Amino acid sequence: MGDNRNKVTIEANLITLPDIDWRLKEILDSHDYSLQDIVQLIVYDPGLTARLLRIVNSAFFGFATKIDTG
Repeated sequence: MGDNRNKVTIEANLITLPDIDWRLKEILDSHDYSLQDIVQLIVYDPGLTARLLRIVNSAFFGFATKIDTG
């Protein structure tokens, strides 16, 4: 869990609302989650959503087209 949480929050320099962070930790700790579970959570934090979209659209990932939805 720790590695995934670090990638989502710490390494990406994301600051989330405490409730969102707590629920994200619970989801990732369960080891039985899907990306849809995470998507359903982050839509409640527009700042986090915007930052994640900025990261995935960066040159680091190199997607051919812009990603603008989950």
